[in-house]
Amino acid sequence: MGKSQIFDTELKTIKKNESITNNEQNQNTPLFEEFDTLSKSYSKLFKQLSRIIKISDMQQEQLKRALKEIEEQKTIVENQNKELLEAERLREDVDHIVRHDLKTPLNAIIGYPQILLKSQNLSEKEKEYIKNISESGYRMLNMINLSLDLFKMERGVYQLNPVPVDVLKVLKNIEAEVEDIRRTKNLTIKTEVSGHSLGEEDTFTVFGEELLCYSMLANLIKNAVEASPEGESISINVDKKESAIISIHNKGMVPEEIGDKFFEKFTSSGKTTGTGLGTYSAKLIAEFQKGQIGMTTSEEHGTTITIRLPDR
Repeated sequence: MGKSQIFDTELKTIKKNESITNNEQNQNTPLFEEFDTLSKSYSKLFKQLSRIIKISDMQQEQLKRALKEIEEQKTIVENQNKELLEAERLREDVDHIVRHDLKTPLNAIIGYPQILLKSQNLSEKEKEYIKNISESGYRMLNMINLSLDLFKMERGVYQLNPVPVDVLKVLKNIEAEVEDIRRTKNLTIKTEVSGHSLGEEDTFTVFGEELLCYSMLANLIKNAVEASPEGESISINVDKKESAIISIHNKGMVPEEIGDKFFEKFTSSGKTTGTGLGTYSAKLIAEFQKGQIGMTTSEEHGTTITIRLPDR
C-alpha cells in the first residue's frame, strides 16, 4: 500500500469518527466541541499531507523517467566515443599507408626518370615523355603531402613554419599548369600588382608556406578557369594595405544553390571531375596561415575571391 493510500484510509477513519461523535451529542457539549474542532483540524492536515504525498509520488516518477533518459543518453555517448576512437584508429592507419606504402613507389617514379634523362640515345620526344612522368610524380607526391597536412590542420596539430613567399612566382607556376585548359577555352589570364600590369622585376611577398600558398591559389585559379565562360578573361590582382590582398575574378557566377556553401566540404556544381574539396581546402589553408578568405558573386559582375594573408 502506497503512502497516499494509507493517508486516504486514515482520512476515512477520521470522517467516520466525526459521524459517530455527531450521533453522541447528548454527551458533554464543550468536550464535543473541542473534539470536533480537533477532528476537523486533523482532517484538514491529512488532506494537505495526502496532496503533498501525491505530488511527491509524481515527482518520484518524473525523477525515475529523467534518470532513465540520462542512462540512455550515457549509453549513446559511450557508443559515439567508441565510434570516434575507431575512426581515429582508421585515420592513423590511412596516414601510415599514405606515408609509407604510397610514397615508396612514388620515389621510384620520380627518381628513375632522372636516371633515364642522362642517356644520350633519347629523342626529344622521348625526353619530353620522361619529363612528364617525373612532373606527374612530383605533383602526386605534393598532393599526398598536402592531404596529410590538411588532415593535421583539421585536427589542429599541424606545425606551421611561415617564411617569406613570393606570390608572383607561385602564380606563374600555376598559370603554366592551367595553360592547356586556358587555351582550350580561349581565356585570358591577366595579373596586376596594385592595379598595374605585372613587370619582370615585380615581387609580392606574403608570410606563409610556399606549398600551402601554391595549393590554395592553384585550387582557386583552376576553379575560376573552369567556371569562366569561353573567350572571357580572368583577372588576378595583388595589393598591400593593412595586409597582403589577393583577388581572383572571373565572369562566371556561382550557382545560387551552392553560394552559401561555397567553402564547405564536397561542394561542387556541374563538374564531372574533382573532389569538391578545392575551395574548402583553400579556406582551411588561408585561415591556418592567419588569413581570411571571402567570395562575392552576381550575374552582372561575375565572381571574385578575395584572400588576405599576413605580409610579415
